[in-house]
Amino acid sequence: MINIKLTEKRKNLLKRASRFRSVPGHGPDILKMSDDELERYVSILEATFEEAFKEEEE
Repeated sequence: MINIKLTEKRKNLLKRASRFRSVPGHGPDILKMSDDELERYVSILEATFEEAFKEEEE
């Protein structure tokens, strides 16, 4: 069993990560990630989502 302390920072990162879904069995196990890995993963997902759905300026 993974024993990672659930700090406020980690709770926030897990909450941010929960907004994204992946195909079952194909996404990373975010519970096994370190805080640094999780922060990088969430940042990439958020940036990708923003880029994909940003409003086109005329």
